[in-house]
Amino acid sequence: MFDLSRLDTSPASNAGVDMPVKHPATGKPVVDENTGAPVTIRLIGRDSERFVAAQREVLSRRIRDAQAGDDTDFEASERDTLDLLASCTVQWSGIGLDGEDLEFSHDAALTLYGRLRWLREQVDAFVSARENFLPKPALN
Repeated sequence: MFDLSRLDTSPASNAGVDMPVKHPATGKPVVDENTGAPVTIRLIGRDSERFVAAQREVLSRRIRDAQAGDDTDFEASERDTLDLLASCTVQWSGIGLDGEDLEFSHDAALTLYGRLRWLREQVDAFVSARENFLPKPALN
């Protein structure tokens, strides 16, 4: 027997996991220039209650729009993606933009991910990878 509850991503998906931000050219972790600490973004997973609720909201709106005869265009789809990723973002550490500390908020996440496609792609890949939200195996 294998107890599948050992592979439950729900606890970490709901609590969030820190994603180290990686330089888009080198793949190396980015560090806070003031403290030397890694720059991180705390993200909840796609299996979290919050993500599922946000996804349902987006899909319900798209269905209503389609029934009303409104086509979903690229811009609307991109806004939905940005909103879902911002909804997955819980906090961050060491992030600045245009020479200023960027205080975390949903709107700040929308701005950041809308402007920096490479970061949006990192966040999307991290949130989508269930292995990031699995319990860590015990060390023997």
